[in-house]
Amino acid sequence: MQSVDKLLEEYEKFKSKVIFSAEEFCWPQPSLQSLYPEVDSGEKRYLNSGGFIGPASNLIKIINHAPIKDDDDDQLYYTNIFLDSTLRTLYDIELDKTSRIFQNLNGAFSDVELHFNDETGYLFNKIFSTTPIIAHGNGPIKVEFNSLSNYLAYSWSPTKNCQHCNEDNIEFQDISVSLLIDKKSQVAVFFQIGSYGKRADNCCIFSQYLLLGNGLLL
Repeated sequence: MQSVDKLLEEYEKFKSKVIFSAEEFCWPQPSLQSLYPEVDSGEKRYLNSGGFIGPASNLIKIINHAPIKDDDDDQLYYTNIFLDSTLRTLYDIELDKTSRIFQNLNGAFSDVELHFNDETGYLFNKIFSTTPIIAHGNGPIKVEFNSLSNYLAYSWSPTKNCQHCNEDNIEFQDISVSLLIDKKSQVAVFFQIGSYGKRADNCCIFSQYLLLGNGLLL
């Protein structure tokens, strides 16, 4: 959501070399909760492997620490390494407990607010007063994350509006619209030919259901 320079600046404030994101759920094995190091009140205690950063030399050692099958759980793999105090020290691993770099949104969506500057939208964590640099739509939070994505990462700002709308556009001389309706629903769908500034010369609608004026009742 922010620049690489900002990411590196925040990373260098950590004491450890390898930083994993953290969340409030102990997944995929809740039985491991008691093995985690204690954290201050309100901080995120449990490792999430959806985001991590560190020197390549350290990460290669962690990845090659033990064999892992294609259908094994990667988060459990990293969790077992982190929970081993000897390995945690050897590989110099720390959790981002206050979302300084990584913001996991599952279970924490209400912790963040969408703020804007002149260039982009960004997330502000009101629990820790941090501005996380990387957002992770983990677990069942995909719809909410997709909504936020419309405004993050230099996609939209109040001063520049949509920054991607004029990128790689394709000009069409003619537009053909075909609509096949094969089942009933309770949704009324309305459309207007030429609403996008182009004329649809070829419009084909096939329906065995009811057609109402400029719209379709499906």
